[in-house]
Amino acid sequence: MEERLIGRTAEMELVRGALDLLVDPERLLRTPIVEYNGPVGSGKSAMLREIHALCRERAIACMPDAGEALCQNDGMIQQRLGDEPLVMTVELDQLGSEGQSDAERHLAGLLDGGYGSRLFVALASAGGDHFTYRTITRKTTHFSLSPLDQTASMALLARHLPDLPNSELVDIFQQTGGYPLGLRTAATIIASRRSEPVKDRAAHALGELVASIDAVLLARVQNPEERERVHHIMTALAIPRRFNLLLAQSVIKEFTGIGEDDALFYQQLVQELQQLCPGALYWDTSASGFRIDGNLRPILTAQLSVDTRRNMHKCAKAWYESVIDEPYLSEYDRRRYGEEIAYHRDQSAVFSG
Repeated sequence: MEERLIGRTAEMELVRGALDLLVDPERLLRTPIVEYNGPVGSGKSAMLREIHALCRERAIACMPDAGEALCQNDGMIQQRLGDEPLVMTVELDQLGSEGQSDAERHLAGLLDGGYGSRLFVALASAGGDHFTYRTITRKTTHFSLSPLDQTASMALLARHLPDLPNSELVDIFQQTGGYPLGLRTAATIIASRRSEPVKDRAAHALGELVASIDAVLLARVQNPEERERVHHIMTALAIPRRFNLLLAQSVIKEFTGIGEDDALFYQQLVQELQQLCPGALYWDTSASGFRIDGNLRPILTAQLSVDTRRNMHKCAKAWYESVIDEPYLSEYDRRRYGEEIAYHRDQSAVFSG
């Protein structure tokens, strides 16, 4: 049978395994919560819809969009759990901070109250770490929804554009970097421009794609001038794979026309961007730095000229070279900075050729 959800094999295997355990009275479901993280369009809602579809197929009770019921804690969930195993899906970002606190408290109460073996909860949010109760955190599996690889992207595009030449499918993948919303948007744009020459179609599609993604990504920014400013800053920050506030300051000053020297200004700017573009810019603990989500980096930089991209990579490389020998760096950071120097050197060469 054809997979409804392309490119999320590992995520769906975990769900299927959890549902098997949920309905088996002889076995225990030890991690009854899964959370999907990623920016708008990364496939979080699609995961929740697929879980609901699996429950229908298996005749397992499911409460889609269960956030309100979880917040109210009026006994309805406990009543249903008394009768049968239950699956709930929750879009956390729709609850607001107060609603998330209520949901956390009541979910912890369900787990502590002995319902954990009869309950499976799928959460979706732009960023993780909403919950702090140990009862919840130790029973949660997190998935950061990465871009689709080329094979999955081509399969998704072929489903929507079955007669498009393979070379054009590859071009769309390269322009979108496998970002699910980007792939779907590009497919819609290309389908509407079938009568145009291929070269014109690709150029128009890229412009419309960036505008469409901007409209979603920057939905919280109402003023057109402010939206353009945020777009330029996010694009500059999409060049490095990771960055701290000092590298952010260097790149932003060099390529956006912002001449501010106060480090506090850039700290506040990054915090502002995190609020305006939830899930698109985040702190990556494993990398000890901020990142622009991998779904978005290729789309944000797609319309930059070759010269601009080359110069931006040179700027990032120069910053790493300026600090790599500082005595305060640990050997781990020095090695990591060396990797970033090599990365930006290689990218500079790509855009020089």
